[in-house]
Amino acid sequence: MEHKGYQNPSDSPLLGAGEVWRWVSSSLFGVAHGDGRWVAVGEGGATLTSTDTLNWQGVNSGTVHLLLGVAHGDGRWVAVGDLGVILISP
Repeated sequence: MEHKGYQNPSDSPLLGAGEVWRWVSSSLFGVAHGDGRWVAVGEGGATLTSTDTLNWQGVNSGTVHLLLGVAHGDGRWVAVGDLGVILISP
């Protein structure tokens, strides 16, 4: 998650006691949960996954286009973005 407007993320009022947030180079615009997994998408095709919302792993989305939203249903993930980009998991 990106902190905008704070020089030091620990100054953010959103940060709870004992939490540590790491700066990311991409802004994230959509997040969804399904089948025990969280997926977040954003700028430059950024795609992150997590099973616990504490530890996130980057995955290759296959696009460099802005991704604006993500949804889960019927066992599949769908991400949508700029310029009509639609990504569907197998």
